[in-house]
Amino acid sequence: MRRLPVFAVVAFCSFLFGTSGATRAADPDPEQILSDSLRVISQAKSLSYSATYRSRVLDQSQVPEQPPGAIFAPTISVEPRELPMKTIQTRAKVVWQRLPDVADDDDPRVRFSIDGTISTVNEVAEDKEKKAPADKAPAGEKQKKPAGKPAEAGAKAAPAGEADGDEILRIAFNGKVLRSLNTKQQAVLEYASDDGELPLAGITRVLPLLDLTSIPEELSRMNRPADTVIQYKGTETIDGTKCYVIEIRIPLEIETTGEPVAEVKDLAYSRRLFVAQSDLLPRRIENQGAQFPGMPTAPEVVRIDLTQMKLNPPVKTGEFELAVPKGFELKEIETEFTSAVMVGDELPEATLTDGDGKERTLTEFHGKLVLLDFWASWCPPCKLSMPGIQEIHDEFKDKGLVVIGVSIDIEEEVDAAKAYLKEKEYNYLTLFDGSDFSEDLGIRSIPHVLLLDTEGKLLYQHTGDSPKLEKRLRKAIEENLKK
Repeated sequence: MRRLPVFAVVAFCSFLFGTSGATRAADPDPEQILSDSLRVISQAKSLSYSATYRSRVLDQSQVPEQPPGAIFAPTISVEPRELPMKTIQTRAKVVWQRLPDVADDDDPRVRFSIDGTISTVNEVAEDKEKKAPADKAPAGEKQKKPAGKPAEAGAKAAPAGEADGDEILRIAFNGKVLRSLNTKQQAVLEYASDDGELPLAGITRVLPLLDLTSIPEELSRMNRPADTVIQYKGTETIDGTKCYVIEIRIPLEIETTGEPVAEVKDLAYSRRLFVAQSDLLPRRIENQGAQFPGMPTAPEVVRIDLTQMKLNPPVKTGEFELAVPKGFELKEIETEFTSAVMVGDELPEATLTDGDGKERTLTEFHGKLVLLDFWASWCPPCKLSMPGIQEIHDEFKDKGLVVIGVSIDIEEEVDAAKAYLKEKEYNYLTLFDGSDFSEDLGIRSIPHVLLLDTEGKLLYQHTGDSPKLEKRLRKAIEENLKK
């Protein structure tokens, strides 16, 4: 089943410039540079590097306390300049090794170790330090000690507590078991995963450090939308290494209900790869969101710097194991669900309307396996997943499966949802006015899929869209159609 990942890309731009009547040598072909870089990464058996990742997040300590029963996010101004933000810096040594996946060579898996620290950056003090002489500390401040190197992978696990205010970061995944050190809980959190799918609860904050493991899939030619542009942006030296700068702009498709449309055109997500000329491996990755109308400042650039890069270094099995330190306990990671229903629960009855305005209920589908796909016309990830839902419908509709799209669009959005379905020629049953129903089920994120048995009880669920989730869903469908 074809997928269009969030970072997918296409088409190339290569220009010749004339100067003083002569033709200057052509710029390097960005498409070729990207292709060569992806080839090197996809063929790498292992990689090790030091990574520094910065991100700006909402400072929860500065958020006003909410009244009892408040449902929505903090009641603070949505103006970006007024949001109480803080910068989080993650520094770690990363080692990963590709594992052969005999079930599907197109879905490679890796085992990895991440060893470092997470800290809050004092931007004001940092700015003063930059302006001060190199051999002197800023007035009123103590001379800072040089940043220490992240602990070597496989080293003895750190004791309880935090050093110098930094949160100790240590995660290891051996291909089947993920372990994460949590000094606050005095525990090592563990999650078993035979198929390589990992819980966001365990690795959300460190996913950018593993960006190199997903670049080949996300940027491959096969998965690129036709309107994405790749451009060569010159060269830049990163940590002493000269790099090609390749910019990937991914236009965003948004729905508008009023004028002026001109305000929302040319929106795009951009990603820059700084690819080393020496070995064609990225030394920096920058991601920047689109600047929507009304935003007083450009979106923050998220940057990951990669240094001490080693291609195919020798690795030992022990590097991907994490021992339980003395005084710590081993705890199982609880998988996060984005709904309030659990496997085995019978869904409450709901009356929704189909495209012709006819009322439909879930009980009328009892006796068949039912797949519910909750989506909305304003949700880009939902739209990326819908071609797959259509393929599942086409493949299993005559084998006992009923596929039902449940639109949570409200009021004027319903017309946009119907127009989108017609444009894309999706012909599985879609029910509307599903917003209240999704709230009854406690669904907090879409796309969200529920698979129900012949009695309307939950068999399987997942949130989002990925090849691994798709495989799990198909497996659940096939297993239950045999019963």
